[in-house]
Amino acid sequence: MGSLHSLDRLSPVEQADQEIRLGIHTGLLLPGQEVRLRELSERQSVRVSALERAVVGLQRDGLVNVQGDVAVVAPLDIDQLTAMFRVRRKLEAQLLSRSVELMDPRELARLERLIPPDTPIETTESSFGQSIREFTVGMCQPAATQWDLGMMRDIQDSTRRYHCLGYRVVTSAANSVFGPSQRALFRQIERCHELIERFKAGSSSAVLEVVERTMADSELLAQHSFELDYDTELGADPDGRVAALDRTAAFRPPRGPAQTRPKLRLVRSSPARRVEPG
Repeated sequence: MGSLHSLDRLSPVEQADQEIRLGIHTGLLLPGQEVRLRELSERQSVRVSALERAVVGLQRDGLVNVQGDVAVVAPLDIDQLTAMFRVRRKLEAQLLSRSVELMDPRELARLERLIPPDTPIETTESSFGQSIREFTVGMCQPAATQWDLGMMRDIQDSTRRYHCLGYRVVTSAANSVFGPSQRALFRQIERCHELIERFKAGSSSAVLEVVERTMADSELLAQHSFELDYDTELGADPDGRVAALDRTAAFRPPRGPAQTRPKLRLVRSSPARRVEPG
């Protein structure tokens, strides 16, 4: 696990926004975890009112729910995840099928070198995920407009925390027994190599087949995020773990003692359907 870092050349309010956003995207801040704006304001030397304005964007993006001067990390949402992959399937299928004829062979060779090694459980999510994201954007880029690329990156940002948490679940299981869930990681690597070969062959129809399989594997990895066990993540001393993350009391674990925290369960309610601690 890493730590939250301030970003250079940003205002204090922007730094706070980016720290929280990055913490959520990378799975460092867990669903239900609280961010105390008052204590964060003391560390960032900014007014609480300014931070409250800053988290409006986070709330608009569905990353937090604001309760007074506390921002609570939003729960995972199975319907939101499904909708994002529905858009991603259509967008990437269109771009990749057109990129086949436009791709420069030298750029294709460069992208092939971005594919992660065949031992993903020995890499970090940061390096594995970054390589996959950069590879995907690069393969689509010849046929993409700036709007297309912006949409792709927005979807990648939105699904990143699902993939980060899913990667953590899968690699944790891989430490004991290699099972079907870990194969999702290896299949992602295989799909990248398959896509490269289809591009070399110049077959748009074959590319579309690979895209569909790739989306299924990627969505499966993201769905593993719902298997997250808070007990394991927070450990026996949740307050100590959170202090280790940020060295302040600004970040608190989800409500309730760690020893009674169950795994996430799928909850379907009306009108919104979400995945919440149960």
